[in-house]
Amino acid sequence: MSSETEANVETLIHEPHFLDSKKRTGVLCCLAAAVLWSLSGVYSAFLVGIEAHATIVIRNSVCGLFFILLSVVLERRRFARFLFDPNSWLIGCFSAIASVGYVWALLLAPSANVLTIYATNPIFAAGFLWLIYRVNTSWPTIVSSIGAITGVIIIVSSDIGDKGTNLGNMLAVGMTAATALVLVLMQKHKDASSLAVSVITCILSVVATAPFADYSGINPTIFLMLSLYGLSGGVAFLLFMIAAKRLTSSETGLLATSEVAFAPLWIWLMFGTALSWTTLSGAIVILGSVFSHIYSGSIRAKQT
Repeated sequence: MSSETEANVETLIHEPHFLDSKKRTGVLCCLAAAVLWSLSGVYSAFLVGIEAHATIVIRNSVCGLFFILLSVVLERRRFARFLFDPNSWLIGCFSAIASVGYVWALLLAPSANVLTIYATNPIFAAGFLWLIYRVNTSWPTIVSSIGAITGVIIIVSSDIGDKGTNLGNMLAVGMTAATALVLVLMQKHKDASSLAVSVITCILSVVATAPFADYSGINPTIFLMLSLYGLSGGVAFLLFMIAAKRLTSSETGLLATSEVAFAPLWIWLMFGTALSWTTLSGAIVILGSVFSHIYSGSIRAKQT
């Protein structure tokens, strides 16, 4: 690797103090995104029986229009240049895969399963850092990885034999891996526009699913719900992209897993739904692993 590439990799894997004032904007953006994303399970509960492709098309079309209008206001002429940036399209491709996979996973598996599997995001990010840059993973990360994977096994073990749920769990794993790649690439290509990536994500996901969509189950109430779903998801994604530029990929992934803690609370408040012991115990194992990793990273930063 060139010296410039090595410097970029060093920046990518360095973990500054978790509450460093320079990182505050990124932390707040990521936590706000997590709160908005945690509402996905609630939206999905209202959309039971709605054809998946139609869900993606309407949700991401509304989301894309929101991003385009925001781009015209905030970036104006610069947006066209950002929109044709190859790096934006590369990141947008993986982001679209994550977006489509996320909706499908929520439709085919319990939302708690999907959100808890997503908690392994920083582990995937660490893996991609090694595969792409050959950066050795620290022992705290390895220990956290083992704990997180154990939690995932606990969650999916109760659903073995249920083909629909197994497919949903697999899609959740794929979505998580794609999101981790987005984090690593956004950290690497800081000049890529968050808005351009967001627009590209929406365009690709709509193009990929529109030919298969069935709108027969869509009524004004469902359309409104999908529009709200798209807007809240759009704001969350934009905040997430902003955070990805201000935090390391592992920090962003770890903060985003707080969504897992918020989601069951929303489900309980809205529907009074009790979660299975396997989901709860798996969530505890994963979050314990994740937050111990945050704590150990903070301690190491203080000592440097």
